[in-house]
Amino acid sequence: YSIGIDGDDAIDVFIDNTNVVNWYDGHGFDGNYGHNGNINLTANNKYSFKARMEEGGGGDGISVAWKTPSNSSWSQVPSSVFTE
Repeated sequence: YSIGIDGDDAIDVFIDNTNVVNWYDGHGFDGNYGHNGNINLTANNKYSFKARMEEGGGGDGISVAWKTPSNSSWSQVPSSVFTE
């Protein structure tokens, strides 16, 4: 899987306590998922997931997307894949 991020300001994503992708310092949304990383995941397994965003000033927000093995285009990670 490829995990991509976009947002305003600093962002990181951890899956099973592994920092898969980060984009630190002050910045705005750039309109793509140019900051991304890869991780091997197995279908039907559960993984811990943590996305963090730090606001520095101005606008704020975070977007996390993925490319699955069966899809080469970015799509936002759907809420249906998360459980408590």
